[in-house]
This record gives sequence, C-alpha cells and structure tokens, in this order.
Amino acid sequence: MEIVGTRYNKVDVFNLRDTVELIGCGIVVDDFGVDELSFEVVSVLSNVVCVKFDGKYWKDLRNSLSVEGYVSGFKSDGVFVVAEQVETERDFRLAVDLGFDNFQGFYFLGERFLRW
Repeated sequence: MEIVGTRYNKVDVFNLRDTVELIGCGIVVDDFGVDELSFEVVSVLSNVVCVKFDGKYWKDLRNSLSVEGYVSGFKSDGVFVVAEQVETERDFRLAVDLGFDNFQGFYFLGERFLRW
C-alpha cells in the first residue's frame, strides 16, 4: 500500500497501520519530505517497507544532513529508500553521495522513453 503526501489525522494513520498489519501488507511512503506530515507518518507506522524521497527535499542542499540521516536510518532498519526525480547526472551523483542506492527519474530513461 502506498501513502502519498496528503493530510491525515493521527486516528486515520493509526487505523491504517493496524489494518495494514492485520492483512500483512507493507507500506510505501511516497513524496517523503514534501511536508512535515511525512516525517510524522513514518514515525508512527511500524510496517514501512519503502520510503520514496521527493526530489524537492533531497536535492535541496540545505537538507543534506537530515537526508543523509534519514537514508542511513531507514536503510539500517531494512527499509528500501528511493531518490525520486533523478533528472540529470548531477542529481544522480548527489543522490549517491547522500547514500541512496535506488533511483527513479528521467535520467535513466531519457530520450529512449521519448522515442518509445
């Protein structure tokens, strides 16, 4: 199940967590870092299997230390982390430097996708 950046209240998040645990699914958090809610949601959910970091968050060099910390922490907990919006070689190199080892974006398909 994927959670995207939107407004939830805590009761909704706890209900979601309990339901997903009951049926045995993992949760993918999309657009992590877009707003404060994504940090709160991840701290409450115990069954997160993947966190997809929004490009606006991880590309902002002012966030480098926090991004590195989150990436490292999630990876040490066995959570799959993805750098979204990897559009250029510079983005790719920055994502690698920040500790990401999974990537998503135009850089990997580029013109091949447009010619398809």
